[in-house]
Amino acid sequence: MDREQLRNLIERLVREELAKLQSPISQPANPPGARRLIAADEVEAAVRTGNPAALDARGALITPLARDRARELGLKLLED
Repeated sequence: MDREQLRNLIERLVREELAKLQSPISQPANPPGARRLIAADEVEAAVRTGNPAALDARGALITPLARDRARELGLKLLED
């Protein structure tokens, strides 16, 4: 397993565990003041779909892995 596969595996497992903790009964669908989360898979999807060389990340929380992938893929993150 190479480094990228390991990163993707860890990110997927963390997302699954976080999803288990967030019960739809105890949390509103869109909590007031919620911020968008940008993870590595969104960065990779932007590149795959041929989006321009930048991703609008203004006001979003960006995972460290997403920052790394954007840098590796040459995708600029537009931030506040």
